[in-house]
Amino acid sequence: MRMRLFLMAGTLMMAGAGSARSAVGLYVSPSGNDAWSGSLPAPAQDGRDGPLATLVRARDEVRRLKAAGKLGDGVVVNLRAGTYRMTEAIALGPRDSGTPQTPVVWRAYEDEHVILTAALPVSGFEPWKGQIVVADLKGTPLEKVAFRQLFFRGERQVMARYPNVDPRDPHFGQWAYVLDADLAPATNRSVSDNVPRVKDHFTATSDVIKRSWEKAFLGAEIAIHPAYGWAWNIVPVKFVDNETDTIWLGRPVSYGLMIGDRYFVQNLLAELDAPGEWYLDRDQARLYFWPPTDLTSGEISVPVAESLIVANDADNVTVRGLTIEACNGNAVVFKDCEGCLVAECTIRNTGSWAVSIVGGRNTGAAGNDIDATGAGGVSINAGDRQTLTRGDCYADNNYIHHIAAFQRTYNTGVNLSGVGNRASHNLIHDCYHQGILVGGNDQVVEYNVIHHTNLGAEDTGGLYMSSRDFTQRGTIIRYNVFHHVGGFGKSNSWNPVRNGQVEFHYPGFTWGIYLDAPEVGCTVFGNVLYSVPVCGLFNHEGRDNRWENNIIVDAPAFRASSGSYPDLDKLSYSYIQALRDKGGYDTYLQHYPELATYTDDPATHHTCAPGTFARNIIYYTPDGGQMMRQRNKDSWANGQLVWTFSGNKAAFEGFEFDNNCVYGPPELPLKFSLALRPDAARLLDWNQWRQQDKDGHSLLADPKFVDPAKHDYRLQPDSPALKLGFQPIPFEKIGPYEDPLRASWPIVETPGAAALGEFTTQRFFKLPGREPVPAAELQSRRGLGNVAEKLASGQDVTVAVFAGGNHAQGQWTAAVGQWLQAKYSAAKLTIINLNST
Repeated sequence: MRMRLFLMAGTLMMAGAGSARSAVGLYVSPSGNDAWSGSLPAPAQDGRDGPLATLVRARDEVRRLKAAGKLGDGVVVNLRAGTYRMTEAIALGPRDSGTPQTPVVWRAYEDEHVILTAALPVSGFEPWKGQIVVADLKGTPLEKVAFRQLFFRGERQVMARYPNVDPRDPHFGQWAYVLDADLAPATNRSVSDNVPRVKDHFTATSDVIKRSWEKAFLGAEIAIHPAYGWAWNIVPVKFVDNETDTIWLGRPVSYGLMIGDRYFVQNLLAELDAPGEWYLDRDQARLYFWPPTDLTSGEISVPVAESLIVANDADNVTVRGLTIEACNGNAVVFKDCEGCLVAECTIRNTGSWAVSIVGGRNTGAAGNDIDATGAGGVSINAGDRQTLTRGDCYADNNYIHHIAAFQRTYNTGVNLSGVGNRASHNLIHDCYHQGILVGGNDQVVEYNVIHHTNLGAEDTGGLYMSSRDFTQRGTIIRYNVFHHVGGFGKSNSWNPVRNGQVEFHYPGFTWGIYLDAPEVGCTVFGNVLYSVPVCGLFNHEGRDNRWENNIIVDAPAFRASSGSYPDLDKLSYSYIQALRDKGGYDTYLQHYPELATYTDDPATHHTCAPGTFARNIIYYTPDGGQMMRQRNKDSWANGQLVWTFSGNKAAFEGFEFDNNCVYGPPELPLKFSLALRPDAARLLDWNQWRQQDKDGHSLLADPKFVDPAKHDYRLQPDSPALKLGFQPIPFEKIGPYEDPLRASWPIVETPGAAALGEFTTQRFFKLPGREPVPAAELQSRRGLGNVAEKLASGQDVTVAVFAGGNHAQGQWTAAVGQWLQAKYSAAKLTIINLNST
C-alpha cells in the first residue's frame, strides 16, 4: 500500500479533520425537522430539538451563521445515514462560501451511508402483457416528467430498442446496419466530411421496420455511428416508409450515411420484448416495464432533477463521503469556484457527467468512485486561454469505469480543456471511446492507469488530442500506464464494402496515445504501453512534439505522418493570425518561443518537424503481437513493424530519432516503414533505417526488464537503456493511492472486458443478395481492389476522386472507370471528382 504524503489543496486539511477542530457542526437527517436548530446529531429526549431534515434548510442555516459571524474555524454540515430525495439541486453561491481558514464542508457523518438522489420511486404497476407491467402516472408527480432513464434495484435499465442489448457483448450491444443511402454532393468542408451521401434518411434492412410501428414511431430515435466510428448521434425519427424500408430522420446526422453504419432504434413500445426494457408513453402518462427479476425485489425509480449539487461562484466548499446518484444531467457542478472539492464520493447513474468543473481555480474531484454515467467521469474547463492564466483544477485519485452510456464518443474518464489543469492517479477502464481527452494549454496528465478503452469506437486513443489549433500547446503526458487499448469499428470506414459485406473488427484503427491532426508542442514522457496492438504512439501532422523515455511492448511503437490537408492547416494557423491581429501574440510568444517559427508559408506547419523520438524502449516477445503480425503479414513482410514515418523529405530530416533501445527475439525480423513523398513507401531493416542518418546512437539490445512476463517493466541495474540516458519510471507512484479521501480502498475493479482475457472480434454485415465472390476470382483481379469486388457482386459503386491529392482514389482515371464498367456491366459505377463538387 502507498500513502500520498501531501494534500491536494488547502481545503483538504479541513475536509480531512474538520470535526476535530473548532468548526461549527450542523446535522441533517431524513428523520429530522427543519424547525429544529440542527445543532444535535439526533433528536433530543424531549423532542424539541435535533437535526434538520433537508439540505436546503442546512444551507440557509450556514448562511445565517456566516452573516452573524459565528462560523468559527468553519462549518461542517453532517449528513446522517439515509436517502435524501431531491427534486432540484442544492444551489450554492457566494453566500455559501467559506475561506481557506474557515471552509464549509458537507459530509457524511462518521462514515454513515448517505445517498443523495434525484430519483423518485414508481409504484402501482399492474400486469399488461406477458411479463410486462404498466403503471399509470396520471395524478402523480411524474405525470408530466419526460424522463429518459429508469432504475431498478439501483441499476439503469434499457429503453426499449431494436436490436436488443446483449450484456455479454464487450462492444456495447448488437446493431442494425444501414443497407444504403442516397447520393448527395460532397461538402468539401473537410477531409472527414467529404462523404457524398445524404444525412437525413437511409434504407434499412428488411428486419428493422415493422407494421407494429404504425402510429407509434413518432417518439422513436435512431442512435447511430454515421460514416465513422468516432461519430455518434441520437436523432429523432421523422417518418418511416414500410414499402421502401426507408427511415427519415428529424435532423441531419454529422456525416453522410454509408452502407454498414451501425445503429439501433429506441423508444418504441413495439420493441419492448426483453427483460430490463422499458417504455414511457408520454401522451398517456403510462410507464411500461419488463422487470428482469421479481418486481417486488427492489425499487423502481426515475430521475426528475438535472443535477444534485450546483455551486456557482462559491469558494472553499467541500463535499465529502456521499453517494450521489440518479440525475438527468451532471451530478455535481462547480462553476467559477475557487478552492472547492468533491471527494470520497460514489457518483453513479448520471444522465451526463459525474463532475463538471467550469472556470474557477484550484477546484477538483479527488478520491471518488464513478461509474454508469451518461457522458464521462470528470470534465474540467478552467483557466483563461486569452491570458494563459492557469486554472489549476484537477481530477486526482478517482476510480472511473463503465461510462458514456448515452453520449458515447469524446466523453471520457477525464476531459481536460482550458489552461493548466491536471488529471492524475486515476484508474479508468471500460470506456466506449477514449480514456482521457485533452485540449487547451499546459495541461498535465500523469500517473494514471488506463485500460480497456475504445471498446465501441475507433480512430482514437487511450489518450486523445485534436485541437486543430497551433496555439494550444504545452501539454505534458507522463508516467501513465496504458494497456488493452483496442478500437472497434469498420475495417475500412472510407470504403466499407468488401466482397459483398462490411467487416467490423477489434482491435483496429486506434492508438495508445494519439496526437491527431494536428496537435503541437506536447511532451510525451515516461509512459508504459502494452497490449495496444495497433500502435503505441501516433504523431499525426503536429510539430514541436517530444516523444521520450517511453516503454512500448509488443506493438508497433510509433507512427509519425504528415500529409496534405489545406483545410486543417488554414484552420489551425488562423488562431496564430488571430493573436497577431487581435492581441495576445506577445503573451503567447513569451510563453512559447517556438511560435515565432510559424510563418505564413503552409509548408512550415504540417511537417511533424521539428520533433523528437528518443530514449524510448521498444520490446517484442515471440508470442506477443501475433494477431497484428498475422493481419499485416504481407505489408510487414512476415516481420514486426517497429515504427513508421510518412511525410516529405524536409520533415524527415527535421525529425530526430536517437538513443532508443529496441529488442526483438532473433527469429523476429524487425521492420521500419519510410514513405517520403513523392517516393513510394519502403520497408527497411534496422541497418537500412540507420543509413537514413537516424538512430545513430540507438541499440538493438535487451533492455533487461525485471519480469516482462508479469508486466514488471522496471529495469535491472545493468540495463543498456540506462546507458542511453533512459530515466527509470517511478512505478511506485502510478495509479490510485491510499488516502483518507479515497471512497474505497483497496480498489476492487468491477468486472468488465478484462474478464474476457486477450480477445479479438471479427463480425460481418452481409449485404442481402450479394454473395461473397470466391477467393480465386478475387485473386485474379490484381490491384483493382474493393471497387471491382463490389461491381462483381452486383453493387452500385461510387468512387470519390481527389484529383492530384494523396488519396489512393486519386489514381483512378476515366479509362480505368470505363474498363471496369464494361467488365462488370450488371452494376453502375459513378466517379465523382471531389475537387469540383
